[in-house]
Amino acid sequence: MTPHAEVRLVVDGAKCDGHAICALVLAERISLDTWGFASLVDEPLVGEREIARARRAVRACPAGALTLLADPRGSATPVVVVAAPRRRPSRSGRRDR
Repeated sequence: MTPHAEVRLVVDGAKCDGHAICALVLAERISLDTWGFASLVDEPLVGEREIARARRAVRACPAGALTLLADPRGSATPVVVVAAPRRRPSRSGRRDR
């Protein structure tokens, strides 16, 4: 990560299934609402250690609802740093849930 980029964690509420794994990995930034869905602190992540833990939370999300974005200063478009891993279809051809 460059020192000139703000890094943020973003949740896609439509994808979140309320597994709560993200809140276990990054409890200081992710809380759960009444129904168990992720709610994020809307501030840039601070320090390499917190960014590394956010990466782990993104990769651990079984629903693929989290994305880590870097917003380089002077750029109008955020850059995806870590996106949810692609889910492979099961052997039966249906998507795993």
